[in-house]
Amino acid sequence: MDTSKFNGIGRGRGRRLNNVVSNSPSSHTYNNGVDNEELSFDKLSLNDNKENFSQSVREFSNNRVKIIEDGDISMAVQRVNYIPDDNAEDYQLHVNSGINFDNYDNVQVHVTGRNIPEAITSIEDFQIPEFLRLNIKSSDYKKLTPVQKYTIPMINSDRDLMACAQTGSGKTMAFLVPIIKNISENPDTSSSGKNSPKCLIVVPTRELCRQIFTVAHRLCKDSSVKCSYSYGGVEMRTSMMKLYKCDILVSTPGRLVANLESAAISLDKIRYLVLDEADRLLQNEKFMESIKLVYEKSKLVGVDKFHVSMFSATFPAEIQQLGESLLSDHLFVAVGLVGAANTDIKQTVLQVNSHDKLNASLEYLTNNKTGKTLVFVQAKRFADFLGIRLIDLNLLATTIHGDRDQAARESALNDFKSGRVNFLVATDVASRGLDIPKVDTVINIDMPEDMDVYIHRIGRTGRCGNPGLSVSFFDEEKDIALAPRLVKILNESGQECPDWLHSLCSGYRPFEHGRNRKDYRQNVESSTFVEKKKFMNASDEQDDFFN
Repeated sequence: MDTSKFNGIGRGRGRRLNNVVSNSPSSHTYNNGVDNEELSFDKLSLNDNKENFSQSVREFSNNRVKIIEDGDISMAVQRVNYIPDDNAEDYQLHVNSGINFDNYDNVQVHVTGRNIPEAITSIEDFQIPEFLRLNIKSSDYKKLTPVQKYTIPMINSDRDLMACAQTGSGKTMAFLVPIIKNISENPDTSSSGKNSPKCLIVVPTRELCRQIFTVAHRLCKDSSVKCSYSYGGVEMRTSMMKLYKCDILVSTPGRLVANLESAAISLDKIRYLVLDEADRLLQNEKFMESIKLVYEKSKLVGVDKFHVSMFSATFPAEIQQLGESLLSDHLFVAVGLVGAANTDIKQTVLQVNSHDKLNASLEYLTNNKTGKTLVFVQAKRFADFLGIRLIDLNLLATTIHGDRDQAARESALNDFKSGRVNFLVATDVASRGLDIPKVDTVINIDMPEDMDVYIHRIGRTGRCGNPGLSVSFFDEEKDIALAPRLVKILNESGQECPDWLHSLCSGYRPFEHGRNRKDYRQNVESSTFVEKKKFMNASDEQDDFFN
């Protein structure tokens, strides 16, 4: 296979995929459990004794390297030096409204709770500062979606809420607009030197963190409201400097904990806590520990109450109950059916056995080269393998997953957003929240283990009223446990359900396939395709909470 094609991809940007094929056994990544900063290191010499090895490291050290202990071997650790360009145009790209945008007006909205604020019909009904009005206009937002009409006045009234709305329906704007308005109308006049954000926005992935910061930064242009971000894989000193007197902080959970424990930020002025993709956050036990830390730190500085908002396209009943423990006298907003797929997406399911899946997927991708295609797989190494195969077939492709360094991840995503490449092979780090312009097709080569993830994956297309297509390869041997929920999702969104899929449901008995879906899927490893994935050291990946 000619991997030299990586060097010419994307108008000479060979660096964008050079680490896909670089997997030297002497190169490793170390995740610091304290500050969650990714550190890269090389084994200088496994044959040296510990004393000589440590001396070699000290001589090599020049303020960029430090010593850590890994068992009996000391490692030279070079800190990440990636600094994102916050003004890069690629970050600003977003989805514009499509031909089906007006169909949002027909979606039913159900609200439960007491003293429900009246919904607004347009942004003109909402008294906002002039800078915010102009920034909304310049961002090409012309009409409010249902989730915005209902939740903007709720947040403006300082109500706790849980909101569920389909993918691509404008949830980010729904919480940013009222928060920016209220912060700008109540400026901080104290001379405190503390970094005391008034709003914390917590998200599960780095790319979503960057995206929400970009939207917030754009909306705060020409105002006194300062936005910042904090996520892993970025040079720590620069990341810390960005926290200086920020009003709105967008963060992944790991960096939030690190910043709280190191006193890099104080919660003495916290007014708003937003959990975006809240169901994904809440189902993680470590995240719940992080939220407890937020409450403890806020009480220590005399803050007994702040307003909590939770947003997602999926909210399973058990997660709703868990989330309610963090809310007070809250409102629940359901736009359409809770956990339903976006009706602007045409969903196609193809029956493919594991022996033929790789060839079938390559054939489909090479026969459908036009437009932008986002390809989801379960394993990080298989993502790289498939990316290389696509490039070998003369397709413009790149990959994104948790084993790529942050510079490469953001470069790959920006290449895809801008159209420099039209195939992005991804694990589930790209399944939630990302707003990528003109994604025509989402392909699930591997079905996810959970159908809520399926809804989020296919939701990368069909956004903001634009039509989209999803194609999913269904392996009966592996995926049969998913069939009942998949049929339900197809029926709820008015999609055609294949007869063979209906037949699988009628003959499916859960107890024949283990106690639960996850165990069943893990235990089936007899096929050639799965053996290939094992050979490539496959590992499932949901997101990068604490990396």
